[in-house]
Amino acid sequence: MNNLAEELAELSLLSIRRHPLCLEAVDLPKLVERFKESLERIQTCGFQHIVRGKRGQIEAAALVTFEEPSFTGAACWTGRLHIHPDAPESALAAAVALADFARTVEQDFDASMSYGYRDVAIRLAQGGLFVHAVTFLGRVDEALAKLRADAIPADFDRWGLTCAPFCQCEDKDAVVALHGSAFEERYGWFLTKPDFLVKLREDLSKENAKTESHFVIKNKRQVVGYFAGGVDPTPQWGRRAGMHFVLAHEWQGKGLSRVMYRMLLEAHARNDARVFFGGTSQPPVLKLARQLGRVPTDWIFGRKTHFPLDYFL
Repeated sequence: MNNLAEELAELSLLSIRRHPLCLEAVDLPKLVERFKESLERIQTCGFQHIVRGKRGQIEAAALVTFEEPSFTGAACWTGRLHIHPDAPESALAAAVALADFARTVEQDFDASMSYGYRDVAIRLAQGGLFVHAVTFLGRVDEALAKLRADAIPADFDRWGLTCAPFCQCEDKDAVVALHGSAFEERYGWFLTKPDFLVKLREDLSKENAKTESHFVIKNKRQVVGYFAGGVDPTPQWGRRAGMHFVLAHEWQGKGLSRVMYRMLLEAHARNDARVFFGGTSQPPVLKLARQLGRVPTDWIFGRKTHFPLDYFL
């Protein structure tokens, strides 16, 4: 298992190092350890398909683990299709094996692969797995500088709204209800499901919901927006921040998201975050991601999509 974990880490690095935001000194031992943990979970309950080249080197790998509960709040198979940048044809065989496996399980299925392998995505679609979101990565300092240069305000005064740190006792129920009403299924297949809303309520009850960057936007006493983020160390990107936003329908498309980005990026900068990431399929977020200089990293795929593949290119 150790040798396989090392081979998979090296394969992963080939794609990671092509990305402009990859660290010069990737923590390879930490990356190997993560693959070892994944392989251990696969042995318990999971799936793997390895494609080797003529000289024995790994050229593609499909790895799937089972999580219950998962990030969706329900049981879900989550995976990754690893592709050698110089041998994308080998990924076609791994894609077929991955799609074949997905048809054998009943639970939700969600996986990812490096951005831009169109032929592989088409092969996955032929097997019933479709790209439904794209993940972006950007520099915190560069994006924040762009927002400041565009004179994006640091508050919501111009809209007559107030912003305050999230309060568990006052805001939890309203934030959960907002998620249930504001999201459309095509922009997040699990975000309105009851299991996810139950998990969200549990997460908002935890201690870190008090200490990380969690904010609510209010129109008088009504919660009309929520945004949050945290920072974690990664072996390949350094300190990486995540972001999550939700706005009531009547406040969408009015420019509030730029203020939310600025406030979270300033908080992440104070927390020494180097980069920030997130996945989306929403047109305004896709547009803003590119305006802030964020670079696509991954395609996210599952059993359903509402968009053609070219939408994510």
